[in-house]
Amino acid sequence: MDGFISAADENIILELPNDIIELHYEKNYGQQTVQFIQVINKNRKYIGKSQFLTRKQVDKIFGRTNGKYALYDKQTTVPNKAASTASTATPASGNGKKARK
Repeated sequence: MDGFISAADENIILELPNDIIELHYEKNYGQQTVQFIQVINKNRKYIGKSQFLTRKQVDKIFGRTNGKYALYDKQTTVPNKAASTASTATPASGNGKKARK
């Protein structure tokens, strides 16, 4: 993410066990952008590239602002036991049999 603040001289390379991910920072229309480049099986013959993304787009995908992150974020509130009012009582009326038509 530092490439958005100061331009990187070279691609940032992330080596995974089977693949390589490169982050290519570039200015487009006066705005700093990043492109993800995936080298499959470390073979330069098979390459996948993303579109150029702005900082706002990257934050939307990977940041804390998207909805999926909330599923994994630890909750800081303590659940209230009194709020759980699941009833185990039987209904007040009726003999438990349904009326037939």
